[in-house]
Order: sequence, then structure tokens, then C-alpha cells
Amino acid sequence: MKDALMVFRGALRCFRRFPCCILPLLLAWCGYAAVTLWLRFGADLSRYTAGQTLALAFGIYFLFSLLFGIACLILLELLQQLEHGRKPSLLRAVRDTLVRDLGKAFPILLVWAALWFLLALLDALLSPRDRKEKESFSPKAAVGVLTGAGRRPSLLRAGLAAAAKALRMFAFLVLPAVAWEDLGPVASVKKGVRTLRSQTGAFLAAYGLTELFALVVLLPPALLYALDDCLTLSLPDGLWWGLLLYVALASSLTFLVEQLYVAQLYLRALRQERGLKMSAPSPLDTLCPPPAVRRKG
Repeated sequence: MKDALMVFRGALRCFRRFPCCILPLLLAWCGYAAVTLWLRFGADLSRYTAGQTLALAFGIYFLFSLLFGIACLILLELLQQLEHGRKPSLLRAVRDTLVRDLGKAFPILLVWAALWFLLALLDALLSPRDRKEKESFSPKAAVGVLTGAGRRPSLLRAGLAAAAKALRMFAFLVLPAVAWEDLGPVASVKKGVRTLRSQTGAFLAAYGLTELFALVVLLPPALLYALDDCLTLSLPDGLWWGLLLYVALASSLTFLVEQLYVAQLYLRALRQERGLKMSAPSPLDTLCPPPAVRRKG
């Protein structure tokens, strides 16, 4: 647990030193939020057949996995630049991601999307029904949708959400093999599985700490939404717009910490595999594969 806390503090330190690292994930989250809000407030799914609805849903989850996958690959490329002593270049990171990484990562993101879609389908079929009345868009309603405060809680729903998070963190654990070692999709997944086996305790600690972090940073808007619903406080729209911006930043920071955290676990396993001495996790502000495996460029 001590090592886990060191890694967690290192992830936050990396964000403070290089705030540009959050930009790809912030843009990805904005795309995710836009599609989610469109589905909730603008889309009319009643005109589609069941098969068309399922196809649309899978396409949306594939879009989500693609957005977050590309954002994480860009982040990993930025960290590679920093370790090589270069000034961080977002354009170069985007180019390397699209030219060198995305083709190898594409099958991984496709499988992630399929499993994520299956979990969402189980949620839709088995969890308690949410309110079905059509609701017009408002910043308050958007905060409720994006924080999950407007959904009916259940143990099954919580379990499926936990499984979706574990799946996401495993995908994040696999991506460094693509970005840092130029491995193909099958080799990257195998490397991720080996890393997970060798770092099982640390991965579980990473899961718990990042979940606690997400709970802390997203609790204020969710709590305010619940209070406003119960007490009919009629808080001004300006406050809700501000909270919506806060949710965007807080959610993006949560994903950033998850990716940095599991990338550090990957680095630690990689150093152990290469026989390099590492007495404790290094701060994430210097996160990069060791010199023996650095990619030229």
C-alpha cells in the first residue's frame, strides 16, 4: 500500500508539472459527454428496430473506446518525449499515435468496445429501470447524467460498473506495450496479462485508490444534484454550468490518474523483467520505458 500511495502521488505530481497531459483525455471526455447527452436528451431511438438499436449502441461504445484509446496513446507519447528530454509537442504525439500506434491498438480497442458493450447491455436488461419520462436538456440534468446521480442505484449496477472500470484499467495497462515497445495487438495483450499477474496486488491497490479518488472529486456535484432534487432548491443555471465544467475536468483527471498509475505498474514490471534495479516506484513525472527499450526517434 505504501508503494501504491507513492505511485498515486507521482501521478498527481505529473499532472501538476505537465498539465498539458490532460488535454487529450479532456477532449476525449468531451466527445463522450456530447454523445451521452445526445442519447439522453436528443435521440429518438423509437424509430429504430431492435437490431438497429443494438448496432448503434455497439458503434457508440466503439467510438468511446477509440476516443479514450487515442487519448491515452497520445499521453504515453507525450511522456516518451519528456523522458527523451524534448519539449512536449502535442502535434508530434498525435502524429506518432496516428501513424505508428493506432493500427496496432485498433484490435485491442475493438475488443474493449465489445466487452464494454456487453456489460452495458446487461445493465440495460437486468438493472432497475431509470425514469423514462422525456426530459428536456438543462445544465442540472446534464450534471445528473454525467455523474450518474440521476440513476437508480442497485448492487447489480454497481457490480457492472466495477467490471467496466476494471476492463478499462486493463486496456490502459496494455496500451504502453503498443506506444513504448511497438508490440502488436496480440503481443501487447499477452504482455498486459503478464504484467497483471506480476503486479496483481498493486493493480488492485490502483483500482481502489483511483476509485476513491473518483468518488472524492465527483461527490460534490452528485451530492448537490441529489439535494436539489430532494429539497427543490432551484439553484441557478449559472451554478450548474460551472459544475458541468468541473465535472469535465474532474472526470478527465480521474482517467488521467488511472492511465498514469497503470502505466507506472507496467514500467515497474518491465524493469523487473529487464533486471533493472528499482527499489520503489519512480515519480510519474519521469515516467518512460528504461533506456534499454526506448524507441528511437
